[in-house]
Amino acid sequence: MPIQLKISDFYIPPGKVKVQFLRDFPSFVGYPDLEKYGPYAKGCVAYIPERNAEVLEKRGVVKVLSS
Repeated sequence: MPIQLKISDFYIPPGKVKVQFLRDFPSFVGYPDLEKYGPYAKGCVAYIPERNAEVLEKRGVVKVLSS
């Protein structure tokens, strides 16, 4: 029997939000953690720093899925 996971089974890192990339996007350095993220293909779902998500959403690169 397959294992079923619930949303509560996943850990959301503090200071990060879940986003879906609306187009291919190269790797970038996150702020304020200075960690490397990406590269991402269109449709990828990832957790990235909130500040980066805000900027990328305004530019039409990502859609924020949770906060």
